[in-house]
Amino acid sequence: MDLAIDLISVIYRIAVDIVLFSRISGRKFTIKDCPLVLLIYLLFPTILTFLEQSFYSKFNILDYLLEPFRISVLAFVYMRGLPISLILFYGLSSSILQNLFYRFHSFFLFPIWGWDNSMLEITSYWIVFYFSSFIGAMWFIRWSGYDFKQLKNRALDIKEKQLLRVANINTIFYFFSIELLTYQEFDLNIDTLSLRRLLVSIELLIFIGIINQLDRRLKIHYQEQIQFQQELQLINMENYSNQVEGLYKEVRSFRHDYANLLTTLKLGIENKDINLIEDIYQSVLKDSNKSLRGHKFDIARLSNIDNSALKSLLAAKFSQAREFGIDIRLEVPEVIKPQGMDLVDFITIVSILCDNAIEAASETEKPEIQIAYLLFENYQSFVIENSSQELYVSTNDLYSYGCSSKGSKRGVGLYNVMKIMERYPNVSIQTQNNEHKFSQTLEINTKTLR
Repeated sequence: MDLAIDLISVIYRIAVDIVLFSRISGRKFTIKDCPLVLLIYLLFPTILTFLEQSFYSKFNILDYLLEPFRISVLAFVYMRGLPISLILFYGLSSSILQNLFYRFHSFFLFPIWGWDNSMLEITSYWIVFYFSSFIGAMWFIRWSGYDFKQLKNRALDIKEKQLLRVANINTIFYFFSIELLTYQEFDLNIDTLSLRRLLVSIELLIFIGIINQLDRRLKIHYQEQIQFQQELQLINMENYSNQVEGLYKEVRSFRHDYANLLTTLKLGIENKDINLIEDIYQSVLKDSNKSLRGHKFDIARLSNIDNSALKSLLAAKFSQAREFGIDIRLEVPEVIKPQGMDLVDFITIVSILCDNAIEAASETEKPEIQIAYLLFENYQSFVIENSSQELYVSTNDLYSYGCSSKGSKRGVGLYNVMKIMERYPNVSIQTQNNEHKFSQTLEINTKTLR
């Protein structure tokens, strides 16, 4: 019976740690991850037990540091590719949050009901303690509204990196201090309860202060991003209006010239002047339709996009590509409205794909880009193809941090695309490239929306 309870407590601790880590980092775990997670959690205690038996308990103090160490290893395994300071932050912050609430409950709340630390040696009571601290930590995250999952979706600025380093150093110092005092209490029989209570109280205030500063930085960044997007949308809309106005003037001019030609043609017909009629047709009318079929009139197809923000973005990218001398074509065969994703996320992905395509195509001898936004029965498809300087672009690490379709260490765009897509199980992206052509197809399943 005791063995069963102990086994349940081990599984319970792992589950609680994983849920809390997932909540803070945004990393989702599945059944497939269980073997590796169990290996991480069971391997280090086994190694420590061996060392303690071999070296006469000289490694007892390391038992107390297992908790933050295991979760940090977990973070490095599952969050690799991110900056080290951010990986440490995800691992240590989930660990310290659980630890602070666990000790806060055991030091200050449960003694009110007559419970003391000696009851933690009873597994069933320990489970209650651990569960209450888990609920407290989850409530704190929900109540505070902190959302640090977004940190991994973009490049960090200097201030944010500094705050992460401060948070990590503070957490490491706290763990070494609190666990050293705990070791002295339980292994060396030195009374450190008052010091541990004081340390937990101070650390709780410091932790909240640091996290609050980091959250404030995030909110400032979001406000700046929203303001930038609004300004960009206004510029894009103005760009779009100017291009449409230019097309209108050209069509009106053609219409005026065409009317004069028809008048001349009418005179030729009335006078039965076959030579004049043939001359007008061969010199003007024969190729007149080509002037209205140029790729610059593709922008008129944006009228089929039932969203002003996306329409203005594509118009801006159209204009940007033209400035680089890129032959850009657009296909939107029927009326379509973005569905299946948050508009901001969809526009962010489209913007990244367009920017990558423009930069890659501009480096080629014959720069070309083709964009298509297609509507099917159960899904939408956004396709962008560009000419490439490379005969073949490796896709193995294309979506890793610091890599892009433009080459290694030239951006985090496609990495951000994948991070955004992690929130949408109905969205996928396919990459194809051959013979100096590189294409990406974003498919959004809309069947579940109906």
